[in-house]
Formats: sequence, structure tokens, C-alpha cells
Amino acid sequence: MQTLNIMITASLLLFTIFSWGQSTQYQRPQKNVTNKKDDKTKTSDKQEYKVDISDIEKKYWAPKDTDFSVVQSRAYTKANRFSLSLQAGPVVSDVYNSGFNYSLTANYFTSERHGFGATYIHSNLGDTKVIEEFRYQVGGGKAGAVPDWGRMTSYYGINYIWVPVYAKMSLLGQKIIYFDMAFSPNIGMINYDKMSDVGNKTDSAFTYGLDVTQYFFLNKHWAIRADLKNFWFKENVIYSKDATPRNTRTNNTTIFSLGVTYHF
Repeated sequence: MQTLNIMITASLLLFTIFSWGQSTQYQRPQKNVTNKKDDKTKTSDKQEYKVDISDIEKKYWAPKDTDFSVVQSRAYTKANRFSLSLQAGPVVSDVYNSGFNYSLTANYFTSERHGFGATYIHSNLGDTKVIEEFRYQVGGGKAGAVPDWGRMTSYYGINYIWVPVYAKMSLLGQKIIYFDMAFSPNIGMINYDKMSDVGNKTDSAFTYGLDVTQYFFLNKHWAIRADLKNFWFKENVIYSKDATPRNTRTNNTTIFSLGVTYHF
């Protein structure tokens, strides 16, 4: 009986130990619970060190689609100044006329990019070798077939000036050259002679055109100026043999001029 009691007591003791071990084996570890108030305090401390740079971004940063303009320090300015140009040059690509044109141009620039001008051109032209060959191609005398053509004598007109290009370039690494490039649509009147063996006839016509101009500045007053002038007008043509009317055609006259400009 005593042995039975000992066995029952030992069994209960072992069961109790086993049950306690199993309960600790499957017990979940507890999370570290922190004070939410402390977290908020830490978060607020971090926010105190943030810097608002939105104003700096607006001032120094620009969106990718923003247009930019280049600002150059001009050594020689034209804005609110008058200028006078004297030039001379030949007719370009004229089969029947050769010689020189002399021009006087006055400009006023309202800004570095825009201006207005007035031009007068006097032409001193003569026959080319083509005309001479036509005149003497039969019998060595003036019995040849002479073409029907006209000859410019003068022009006067006004123009608007647009200067999209201002630049600097180095000449042989020794000197900096400052130059402008301008485009000038123009309107005016052109005077011309209708050529004839029995006597030339004077005529005039409204003309429009486009000039391409290049200025090379020497100092604040003087500049070298080169122009390529283009004029279009309706030309009345006569027969060179008897001066009777023939037809009307569009004439394109191109003149190259080189000279100097003085800025007041």
C-alpha cells in the first residue's frame, strides 16, 4: 500500500513538471511596448530640424519648360542712335548690265534688335560683253540682234530693320571682332531705262525687297557694313529695235554693297 502511494505521488509530480515545461515552450514572446508619448516627442524633435526650401527653389530653380534668354554685355550699342552709311558695289547676276551702284542710308535704332531706315541708290551702269557681242555679231557692225532689256538708274525707299544676331569672334587669336547681322524688308520706287537703238525711254515702278546686312564694329562710332540687296518689281519691256511696247515681266535686281557706317 505504501508502495502504491509512492507511485501515485511520483506520477503526479512528473505530470506537473511536464505540464509546466509544455506551457513555457509554446508561450509567445511579449513585444516591447514603448510609450507612445515618447514616440511623439521624438518625432516632433526631428521635425524641428527640417528646413523649408520652397522659396529657394522658386528663386533659383526653373521648370524644364521655361524659356531662357541670353543676356550679353555689348561693347558697342545701337539703341536710340542714328547712323549714316556710305556704300558702293556692283550689280550681281545681271547678264546685260555692269558697273557700280552708290548708296546713302540713314538708320535709327529704337533698340538693339529693331530699327528703321531710308536708302537712296544711284546707279552708274553700262553694257556687258554679252551686249557688245550681240551688237557686232553680224558683219562687224551694229546689225546684230540686240536683246530687249532695261537698266536701273536709281532707287529710293524705306525699310524695317530686324537684328537677330549679335556675336563676337576671335581674329587669329589676337583681336575680338563684334558684329551684327540684320534682315530688312523694304519698299520703294525704282527708276530704270528701257533700252532701245532708237533712244532709251525712262520708266519707274513700285518695288519691294529684302536686304541682308552685316556690321563689323571698329569702335563705338565706326563700323564696316556689307549688304546684299534684293529688289522685285514689274518691268515694262520695249523692243530694242524700234522702242515699241513688248510686254511686262517681273525683274529681280540684286546688288552687293560694301562701305562704312558712322553711329552718332
